[in-house]
Amino acid sequence: MFASIMFGVFVHALECSRPVGLVQAKLLLWALTASIVVIILSEEGEVAEQLEFFPVQSPCRGICQSDERGFCRGCFRSRDERFNWNKMSDGEKQEVLRLCRQRLMRKLRANKPASSDEPEQPSLF
Repeated sequence: MFASIMFGVFVHALECSRPVGLVQAKLLLWALTASIVVIILSEEGEVAEQLEFFPVQSPCRGICQSDERGFCRGCFRSRDERFNWNKMSDGEKQEVLRLCRQRLMRKLRANKPASSDEPEQPSLF
């Protein structure tokens, strides 16, 4: 209902031949923004899962070996995440991808050599 009211305000503003004031211009801009952003509510009133335009692709790189912590060396998914990938919703897949990026960054930070207190270039003085 709210979206239809805002759409009505937007259409009315477009049909007006007179110039609009600053407040009306802000309201018009807000109506445009509100009409572009759509939030789907579930029956319980909670925000539903975000819909994806394209299916979430598997991060598998074909390097299917587990490391010492049980994560795949190629995609950094756990055993359960790999086996249940096709059963997961798009939201769950996005969460797994976020965890994979986090695991990759953790591994890169651990492998990064510790920086010494000495500057790389000696002082000229």
